[in-house]
Amino acid sequence: MALTATAIATPHPIKPEHELIITSPRVVNSDLAVYPGPLSFGGLLEANYGKSSAPEVARSFILSFTKPTRVNNQTIPARTKAYQKVVKPWLEKDGFEETNLFSWRPNLANAPFKLTAIVNRQDIAIANSISPTPDFSRTFVPRSSTFRRRFSTGSGTESYYGSSIPPAGELRLIYCLTNADGTPIEGGMTVIFEYDQRNLIVSNPEENPISTRRPSGQANHQVAKLWNMLSSHEKLDVGYLRDLENLVVKATTTEKQDTFRFRGGPMLRIRTNDNALGIGREFRQFNSSSGSNLSPALLSTSIHDKFYIEKSEYSKVLSNYIFGKRSLPQEVMIKNKKISTSTAHSIVLPGRENRSAWKGYRVKNSIRRNISMNSCIGCHGNETGSDGFHLAPPIDSKLPTLLSGFLANNEANNAMEDPYTQKSYSGRGELARRKYIQELFLDPDSAQDEQFAKLLTRTDLLIH
Repeated sequence: MALTATAIATPHPIKPEHELIITSPRVVNSDLAVYPGPLSFGGLLEANYGKSSAPEVARSFILSFTKPTRVNNQTIPARTKAYQKVVKPWLEKDGFEETNLFSWRPNLANAPFKLTAIVNRQDIAIANSISPTPDFSRTFVPRSSTFRRRFSTGSGTESYYGSSIPPAGELRLIYCLTNADGTPIEGGMTVIFEYDQRNLIVSNPEENPISTRRPSGQANHQVAKLWNMLSSHEKLDVGYLRDLENLVVKATTTEKQDTFRFRGGPMLRIRTNDNALGIGREFRQFNSSSGSNLSPALLSTSIHDKFYIEKSEYSKVLSNYIFGKRSLPQEVMIKNKKISTSTAHSIVLPGRENRSAWKGYRVKNSIRRNISMNSCIGCHGNETGSDGFHLAPPIDSKLPTLLSGFLANNEANNAMEDPYTQKSYSGRGELARRKYIQELFLDPDSAQDEQFAKLLTRTDLLIH
């Protein structure tokens, strides 16, 4: 079947386990997820960097954890157990001597990273249809007489998040670090490949009557229909795997450039969530440049740990700036010195888990919560009640990946508690929210403006 949005005429009821968060052993343990399969760790690196360069990219990536790294005048310390738990086992499987690591070309078939989940984050593209209001919440701003055209580019997301959100959201493939026997490593580490989904936008108007002349406009309607095609399958059978493979390959492969392709390839970044390679839980980000390498980078949407210290000068200055400007700055002035608000890595040390939420200083709680929710340590800590992982691999590979209580919440009307104020508020559970947004993309004209505006307050907008 050709991979076009015309493959389905009417939307199928959304099955989250088919098209939003795919964790079934039938998928993550399939041949597609074993090298050189297109869903494998090595397969993705080859799709983005080519077969000749992918081993060097993998080597540079894992060795970066074994030594201090400088990013934007910040030093990321080495993870003390990285060599013992990642590099050495891989070397041993490759049969390579440890004398000269820089001549080592890792065999990607021996990569100790196993597929855990495939996640469709098209929902984050909804932020492109909203704009900041004076109270700093984001509410719906009509962009045309028809709702369908409102799912396009534009808005205030760039000023707040520091970078624009892809017009059709992101595809994320999540891998866990494993022991030699294939079981998850103690403490846990996940590696997340994040892709711009523009490759799924149909560029030939003759192929699709709802296609556009630029990668915006009705892009989300097109891409949502492609994902929804997966829900047409009753079971996760051979036909489902075939359609999933076609979709992922299309989204993740660097193709010949044209006006509809994302310049530099579809891979945006890799993020890591590591509680196994050193003391404490650490988050890192590596930005992708096609045909080159993975470069250590500042964590998108995450503020520096020093701003988390309640009532500190850093927290007060940042809070005052946000209160006056209604946006998150890239840097602030403290004692006549420019201080970057972003962090090159984020870490939660044992005994300091209570700092895994940004409290701010005399700022509106909806502002505080949104900034904290969209940071690594907030999203994976107190703000969501998570113990560090939202998608954790089971010990028994025959069982599906474990979802955190926050992520698995599919309640349409759910009572939740703000961890900072201890006040209860109602709203959609995270999975219900993502499902609802996907339904809007499938049938944009069915949405009620009032419901849409209520959905997209700052406290509900999670793009992390």
